[in-house]
Amino acid sequence: MQPRIPILLIDAARLTRDSLSSLLQEKAPDFRIDAVPDCDAAAGWPLVPALLLFNAKDADIADVPLRDGIARLAGLWPDTPRLMISERRDQRLMALEAIQSGWRGFFPASLKVELLLAAIRLVLSEGIFIPPAVVQQCAALLAPMPRNSLSLQGLPGHGSWS
Repeated sequence: MQPRIPILLIDAARLTRDSLSSLLQEKAPDFRIDAVPDCDAAAGWPLVPALLLFNAKDADIADVPLRDGIARLAGLWPDTPRLMISERRDQRLMALEAIQSGWRGFFPASLKVELLLAAIRLVLSEGIFIPPAVVQQCAALLAPMPRNSLSLQGLPGHGSWS
């Protein structure tokens, strides 16, 4: 029998922690899901997890207790990737902040569990998960502007500044 992949779920609410843990274990028997209520309990976990799965609910990644707790775990397990589940509405900003802070993924709680499993497997294989809606929002921001929306008048070589 092949050993199961140890995943540590951190979730302050017992009901969601137990439910998510059971659901993931049922859908992915190759995972060993252990769940704890906070970063202090996680720091006492006896195994090195293959993944930290953190349910931030509606917390902001910049919240000092959250940031400090995660930094402590990152210090304990520097090579362990982290995936955040979030209920925040400002997904684009939160996802970008999470990725910039060293998270390997940001997962909106509104998405299906099958997509969460795919995100976990992607992060475990050294990928980065960014929700499709966030990618689409960022792509729309980076899309080239229509030609007629940009005036070259006043640029060097394209007319005068007056």
